[in-house]
Amino acid sequence: MTCEVFLTDAGTTRQEQNQMKEPRLMIAVATTAERIARLSTLVLPPVVGAEWVVFVQGRSNDEQDVKQRLSRPDITVVWSEGMGAARNRNCALVHVRWEFLLFADDDLSFSPEGIAALIDRFDEERDMDFLCARLTDEMGALRKKYSPDKTAARWFNTGKVQTPEITLRSDAFNRAGVRFDQDFGAGTPYFLGDEYIFLCDAMRAGLRGQHVDIIVACHPSASSGADFSATAMAVRRRVLIRALGRLRSLPARLAFALRHRRTIGPGGLWALLWG
Repeated sequence: MTCEVFLTDAGTTRQEQNQMKEPRLMIAVATTAERIARLSTLVLPPVVGAEWVVFVQGRSNDEQDVKQRLSRPDITVVWSEGMGAARNRNCALVHVRWEFLLFADDDLSFSPEGIAALIDRFDEERDMDFLCARLTDEMGALRKKYSPDKTAARWFNTGKVQTPEITLRSDAFNRAGVRFDQDFGAGTPYFLGDEYIFLCDAMRAGLRGQHVDIIVACHPSASSGADFSATAMAVRRRVLIRALGRLRSLPARLAFALRHRRTIGPGGLWALLWG
């Protein structure tokens, strides 16, 4: 995997950089050359204690326009090779310079207050290696039923966690060597579940996490997790086997099938349980 730094502190003078308070958190925004036009300094608001790093897969013919639209001391752009969300997240893990890393997507509306609150929570919970925060939909309602505040993260309560809800201690994950499995996630044939595999691998490596009642952003309602087609169920089966192991994943697959029996249908049931 190659990550080429293309733009750092665009449009900033040395004096302006020296006046900036050193960040503690990197917000890693995943996007592509085709989608980067939706990002600007208005979309990425200043956050106390944070730096924005936009990780772009592919190259753009409008690089000067990108420079102008993202010209602010706290915004950096990194161009990377390859495709796939998991590959993009791993690029962020390679490049992170600060204590904490928050993953983000290019279709979010961010809450500066919520993001700043994550830093405070890490200071309070010094034995936590990752936090699972919350998102709202376009109407301001929580996107799903979340675990109560300060609930310990476990394999059985992190299956619905989305990547933009994850913030982590960079050193802890890099020491443990935990990375996203690039065979899974958006942009691959196994188009979901990369974040669940990532968290299960982290917990298997001895890292500890916690659910927190902090809202970090608004996210559109539609997501791959709402896909109950037979194809999606076959992918979910592969995800659960990869995350938990073949035998240990069977109770989880049975529980999912029972919970969604009216939605997935006979074909989806077969794909989830037997492939």
